[in-house]
Amino acid sequence: MKGLKKIFINLIVVVMLVSACFAFAGCKDVREMELTVSVYNNETDETEEVTLTVELYGHLAKETVDAIEGYINDGYYDDAIFYLFGDGSYMKQLMVGDLKYSAENGIVQNDIKPELDKAEFTRGGTKGSNLTSEKGAIGLWRTWYASDNEYRTNSNALTSGRATWYIPTSTISSYNDWFCVFAQIDFEEEGNEDALNKIIKGCDREDADFTEYVIYYTGEYDETKADQNHGLTFNCVEKADYQEDEIDDLFVAEGEQYVCYNKTNIKVPVVLTTGEPAVKIISAKMA
Repeated sequence: MKGLKKIFINLIVVVMLVSACFAFAGCKDVREMELTVSVYNNETDETEEVTLTVELYGHLAKETVDAIEGYINDGYYDDAIFYLFGDGSYMKQLMVGDLKYSAENGIVQNDIKPELDKAEFTRGGTKGSNLTSEKGAIGLWRTWYASDNEYRTNSNALTSGRATWYIPTSTISSYNDWFCVFAQIDFEEEGNEDALNKIIKGCDREDADFTEYVIYYTGEYDETKADQNHGLTFNCVEKADYQEDEIDDLFVAEGEQYVCYNKTNIKVPVVLTTGEPAVKIISAKMA
């Protein structure tokens, strides 16, 4: 009888501890990813593989981390290229996930993943994350929507993202509360900060050589295929070859249509001798 009583008491203690753990957010769901990246240096004509240990914080952004872990396990990010986005200060962030490269087809669009149901950032209603957009962070790039015949993120775009990551190279204070920062590169792990610095250097416009591209869509939007390239055709051409007046079926957004953008410019760090992307993910895997 005493033995049963002791077991019963122990069970009560365990239940109380588990309840307290969740009540006071003391239980942290931290998952670890190993990210191996190939970085080519035009100055030395050498390619180096660097490995990063990344912590994914499921207790802060469970839906995002669950989805990202699934994509990692499916090999979604393997061979994805790093690129710089937009027309301004390119080195504020690195982009990776939605573009890949093949010798036959050049830069191609990775599979489009469904938009996540929940916007896991402060202005989307999720509180409690202390992760900010600074060097070493990894965030989910938000879904864009059409407004005034263009695609943009703004104060009304409180939607979640799909699968593309942005990696700040320095603090971007204006992003805080607006994006889901779901992961952090572990700088306490030896070699991690050095590895990230090599990736940043490989993408730095002052040190790397680039090819500029224009990405645009053609075709007629099909809202029933929003998660299947939106019923549109993805196009990516070198900026020097882009002639908008020669494109008969250039897609122009009308209304709140979900897609990445009408058209945009990107800069891809390249290997000078081949023109191939110089920085890309070799493998992403859960540790």
